[in-house]
Amino acid sequence: MKLLNSKATAQRLVQLIDSHDNISFAVAWAKISRYSKSNAVIHAMKASKDKIRKSVIGTDFQSTDWRVLDWFSENKAEVQVMKVKKAKINSVFHPKIYLFWTDGRWDLLIGSANLTGGGMKTNTELVLHVSSDDCENDKLFRRAEKEINEYWIESDPITGSWLYWYKKENLKSENEKSHPNSTSPPADTQVPNILHMKWPEFLLLIQLKDPSGYALKARLDLLSMARKIFQRYESYGQKSFYKMKDSERKALAGTIRVGRDEFEGVDIGSFGYTDRGEFPGLIKNNSKNVSRALSCIPLEGEVEKRNYMDYIQEIVQGSVATLMG
Repeated sequence: MKLLNSKATAQRLVQLIDSHDNISFAVAWAKISRYSKSNAVIHAMKASKDKIRKSVIGTDFQSTDWRVLDWFSENKAEVQVMKVKKAKINSVFHPKIYLFWTDGRWDLLIGSANLTGGGMKTNTELVLHVSSDDCENDKLFRRAEKEINEYWIESDPITGSWLYWYKKENLKSENEKSHPNSTSPPADTQVPNILHMKWPEFLLLIQLKDPSGYALKARLDLLSMARKIFQRYESYGQKSFYKMKDSERKALAGTIRVGRDEFEGVDIGSFGYTDRGEFPGLIKNNSKNVSRALSCIPLEGEVEKRNYMDYIQEIVQGSVATLMG
């Protein structure tokens, strides 16, 4: 049985991660150190991710670094999060417990050190290390395992949509701490990888970004209007877009801000505007190329990869022809 400071705790955890077959932990926060690419303990856990069993990281006050959660999720480690909504009123998820075992041998570290650069290096921390060599039976091990398992039951998986939301909140919190007088959120141009999302996760992402449902309805209305107009001209084949009225083409292309005729009252910018660069000129001059490219996309049924590739080919060929023109 030993009492460890922060530096000694980090060293001992790295040793135990390497020597045991199973790792389980529950911490209030996990964070990549600002002073190095990652603290030594997280680095060791990454190298031994397949050893990790039911483990839980807290997210109160957005103090856990989203990058740590992203890595565990991307690498399918058995790590979940205790969301703020799960916490009881006026309480914080605050344990710091690390459990290791191999067959009948086990080690338990419990104290004040979070899985952060401060907890493992710079802060004043105390952690008690108890092993199977210190105990006559496994009662302490079983109690620690039971506590972590109960945290696991109360926690949630790290889903793509939730991580996207948490990343924005995390960066916002970091920005406010770094610039307390600033009211502007940090620039965040990255988007979640929706290609790997399951449908319920993608739906939740939409709901989080559009809680009122207004934006979704506006986009569906615009798509419905677009299909109606394309169907009206579908007898022209590849020239369907080419044959439309100027007001219709410009509204569908998003090169104008306010629609006329049938598009009056429709939010043309639901998917964004294209009124910058060279594209508005192609629409204004009624490029046949754009019309041929759009004809590659079916009005009914699924849009397959080959449809998209045909569309791209028409766009590229048209661009080359224009340049050589």
